[in-house]
Amino acid sequence: MMNPSNTMAEESKKAPIPYPLSTCLVSGEKLGVMGPPFVMEYQGREICFCCQGCVSDFNKDPEKYLKILISRTP
Repeated sequence: MMNPSNTMAEESKKAPIPYPLSTCLVSGEKLGVMGPPFVMEYQGREICFCCQGCVSDFNKDPEKYLKILISRTP
């Protein structure tokens, strides 16, 4: 038997908006060149990076990079 509270919690979680670019949001490097991309979720959006260093740079000023992402999204 399904637990109704679990079902409601699962329904309230929405999948993040998929990352639309093939390059790192911070460096502009093609994703996958330096190994598997680092993926995180920020404000309901999936964000991909080429390396851990770019994740750190993003975390210093996420709104700056979110604006860049929005401007590059078709």
